[in-house]
Amino acid sequence: MKQIGIALHHCHDTHQKLPPSLGYFPGGYGPALFHLLPFVEQNSLYQSSLVQNYNFVTDPFATNFTGHISDPLIGTPMKLYLCPSDPSVVNGGYCFSRDWMGASSYGMNNQVFGSPWINGIGSWQNWPQLPASFSDGTSSTVVVAEKYGGCPVGSNYVYNGVTANGSAWANNGFNQLAPIFAVTQAFSTYESVPVPHMFQVQPSPWTTTCNSALAITPHTAMNTLFADGHIESLTGNINPTTVWWRLLTPAAGDIPDSY
Repeated sequence: MKQIGIALHHCHDTHQKLPPSLGYFPGGYGPALFHLLPFVEQNSLYQSSLVQNYNFVTDPFATNFTGHISDPLIGTPMKLYLCPSDPSVVNGGYCFSRDWMGASSYGMNNQVFGSPWINGIGSWQNWPQLPASFSDGTSSTVVVAEKYGGCPVGSNYVYNGVTANGSAWANNGFNQLAPIFAVTQAFSTYESVPVPHMFQVQPSPWTTTCNSALAITPHTAMNTLFADGHIESLTGNINPTTVWWRLLTPAAGDIPDSY
């Protein structure tokens, strides 16, 4: 997680902005973790997605693209994006419910990397700037949290007879699974949960109780990365309204209570 934080700051130094939850960024289109590849010493992998002079992550569910197996990124596990304690990561780095997709054990805070409202609807595209977009303070805003790489709850997608969702680092099929959390304005009926939505701590049994709309930790406390680069472990006892949600909103003027 610390390396993701360093990559975010290097990315901002280069482009003067941070990448979106999912969308366009200088050089390509895809989720934030995809855009960070050049900043985690994975530029060759990033360049392998080059399509007609543009780096692009294929949506394997779109009818205008070829089969998902041919995509060089979707089927590539990234060790940096995996937590060894995540029970939903299978076969050395793949999503539990879609074992051909490279998993992510971390999610980006959509309140930062997405725009909750654009013309009355939600959007996954935002390009926040440091520190301008964080009037509540970079040391008071969570940008990344743990999230299971596969989760049967929170989706209407059925795979091998199992309702499945999760977090794939290189997937732009936002409606199915994406490495994000805190989506409050849904593009469909199953992506978001009401504000404030608390994270889950060691849901058990995880195969029936974890919710893909939430940040989820396999540890006894949630590991979080803040916009200034520091990491904190938050217990499941913090107040979801006056602490957790306020840590997610970068510019709402709602400083969190002591925790």
